[in-house]
Amino acid sequence: MLLAENPARCILIVGGPGSGKGRLCERLVAHCGVSHVSCGDMLRQEVQADTPLGREVSGIMQRGELVSSDLIVTLLRRRMRAFPGKRLLLDGFPRSEQNAKDFESQCGVPELALHLKCTDEKMVERILRRGQLENRADDNPETAARRLRVYHDSSAPTLAWLEARGVPIVELDCNGTQENVWSQLLAIGRLMRGAVAV
Repeated sequence: MLLAENPARCILIVGGPGSGKGRLCERLVAHCGVSHVSCGDMLRQEVQADTPLGREVSGIMQRGELVSSDLIVTLLRRRMRAFPGKRLLLDGFPRSEQNAKDFESQCGVPELALHLKCTDEKMVERILRRGQLENRADDNPETAARRLRVYHDSSAPTLAWLEARGVPIVELDCNGTQENVWSQLLAIGRLMRGAVAV
């Protein structure tokens, strides 16, 4: 059964690890009155709670692999229920074509996808810096390389499937500063106003 009969009030934030998804979401929350659900944070919270599910997720994340689509969509639906009537930024989702299909069947068609494009070199640089600053076990060179491979293998078919379903995809060059990325968003203001108006 769908979470709602109407299309899900969701904006997908798609990009590789270290592309700047979290920072962009923080700014959109502050300026546009939307709510933010980070798939990575959601999974890390399960791990920290040391539930059986969290222990399973921990092993998957340490190997740099993707958590099963069924599991992540189940967790997302649970989290979405905490924001009735709100427009949500789904940070780091979908991570695979199957995620996108499962999300549509259970939650509806998203309104928009922002695709954060970034070079591998820049993403690795950011991942390693973040690993040092935040002491994240999954932010190390070996796991970063695996995560990038997984991202590249899954991102093109996922975005193609979303586009075929009529989801508008906005591409942002995220190699520069946060200000530069924000300027790109402002340049598509007409589209963004329609997408994030509350």
